[in-house]
Amino acid sequence: MVLTVILIAVVLAVVLVFTFGRQVLEWVVENTSIRNYWVSAFQSVKWPITIVVLVVAFTLCYYLMPNAKMRFWTIMPGAVFATVGWIVVSYAFSLYMRYFGSGFSAYGTLAAFVVLLLWLFVNSFIVMVGAVLNACVYEYFYGQIHGSKGRVHDFAQTRIHWHPHHR
Repeated sequence: MVLTVILIAVVLAVVLVFTFGRQVLEWVVENTSIRNYWVSAFQSVKWPITIVVLVVAFTLCYYLMPNAKMRFWTIMPGAVFATVGWIVVSYAFSLYMRYFGSGFSAYGTLAAFVVLLLWLFVNSFIVMVGAVLNACVYEYFYGQIHGSKGRVHDFAQTRIHWHPHHR
């Protein structure tokens, strides 16, 4: 539960920063004494930071959240796939919003909402395909995946001797 909330917060932060970051920086440059250099610096590091944050977020999710004992290197193909897929779908969504989002005066907001739901559906599908890819890689190299109560539970049980059901 906590990891899901953290993932949602990280993804929302990335989306908000990179959706409105340039406008906020331009406003800050106009209203303060900060130089215009920061806007161009933001544009130059925007994509590398996005890629790193998404890879780290998906890697943590694929490593900590499943109820299976996965090896770290077997989750990297899914994390990279999910990152590339997320960026491609997000770019396609931004192209749609740029060229077609405001073209329909009567159904513009409704159409944008439907496309947003489609974006969420496709991205969740990409994340699930990444998880299946990780499972396939693990099974190919190590055989059957063994169950677990989750990495956080296993860590708490082995490192700090926490047993929630024993009193």
